[in-house]
Amino acid sequence: MKQTFTEANLWIGHALLCNARSIEVYILGDKLGIDHSVFTSEHLRSLLFNAVALTRGFFKQLQTGCKALERLILQDCPINDIEISSQTQSTLSIGEDCLFEYRGQVSISAPNLIHFGFFRHQRSQRIPLLKNMESLVTAYITLDWFPLNGAHVDDIRQFLLGLSGVRKLDLYFPWLEVMGNNLQWCPEFNNLKFLTLGKWCLDASFCGLIAFLQNSPNLEQLTLDLEGVRAFLHMYILYACSLKVKLVCFSCCSMLPNVNHSWESKDFYVSTL
Repeated sequence: MKQTFTEANLWIGHALLCNARSIEVYILGDKLGIDHSVFTSEHLRSLLFNAVALTRGFFKQLQTGCKALERLILQDCPINDIEISSQTQSTLSIGEDCLFEYRGQVSISAPNLIHFGFFRHQRSQRIPLLKNMESLVTAYITLDWFPLNGAHVDDIRQFLLGLSGVRKLDLYFPWLEVMGNNLQWCPEFNNLKFLTLGKWCLDASFCGLIAFLQNSPNLEQLTLDLEGVRAFLHMYILYACSLKVKLVCFSCCSMLPNVNHSWESKDFYVSTL
């Protein structure tokens, strides 16, 4: 197995020496221990890893050695680093089955990031801290596998604050009860035009839905992914009307992102207001 990993790293290094603009690595079985020292390239624009173990220092090497990198897609990757930072990336997806192994709070800083996917991870200790995300336009977020309780309210607030400049947000957040009825956890989303929320906002007081609508003054389209919950559709329309949302969409299936960060859904029930 060690020989196999050595050969895989040699192939990656060879591709970089050949000035590859895009590299995709898919591993079956044990995770590949990557040799991040080979990542020095003026030509690499896009990098996709599936089942690759990212050791401490990997993201720093990408930032200093691959200054043209624009797109990073991670799937099923153990991440043992304390900071994910880039000055050049416009697309970042930390996706299905990724695991943050660091027991503290990881930070993500990407001032030129436009598209951000963060979804369906393995259970990790803390939600990352988002910093310098002022260029962000679209985000697809699920927070299913973080141990959310009263002690993590500040983490949630800080995470959402890092997303507060987006124009399009898809948010799936299953543990609203830890926030209580205090709406202060939700920051203002002054640029937000398109919002998708899951059935997590269907608690008895509609606290999550109210919080986002009250803090999204320029919202034009609200999509509620109800997953079979249809009994209270008129309630959502009333909320949307009160805030002059132009379009309300009701979806009864889950929305899944692809690596290009476009999101699709079928069977929409649409009401124009």
